[in-house]
Amino acid sequence: MAKKKAALMKSKSKSKINAKTKSKLPILKTSDLPVTQLMLTAVHKQIKASISSLEKKQDARFSQMDSKFDLVLSEIHRMTVLMEEQNSRNKFVLDGYDSIYQRQDSLEARFDTHEKNIEDLILMRNEVKEN
Repeated sequence: MAKKKAALMKSKSKSKINAKTKSKLPILKTSDLPVTQLMLTAVHKQIKASISSLEKKQDARFSQMDSKFDLVLSEIHRMTVLMEEQNSRNKFVLDGYDSIYQRQDSLEARFDTHEKNIEDLILMRNEVKEN
């Protein structure tokens, strides 16, 4: 037991000496500490992994935007087909309206000539009656 006490007292006195000498040394900053090759490699790997992760995220976003652009283009093509189909229908309708308009014009022209002929006949009859 006495040996244990002596060893314990010896270690306590050493720690007191070490504590005193440590306080005399200046406090080091992290920038003052030396860097080992292993530490530098670890930081380098972390930076590369971070950059690689960001590149993959960026590629995923570009792929997502490409798919959205493809969706928009497909909708534009669909609308173009619908407009072309509507234009072809409109041509038939416009041709029908044109045909009706021409027929109406010819009927009005015939009506005008018949009306004029009837007025001329009425005038001739009135002249005959007066004579």
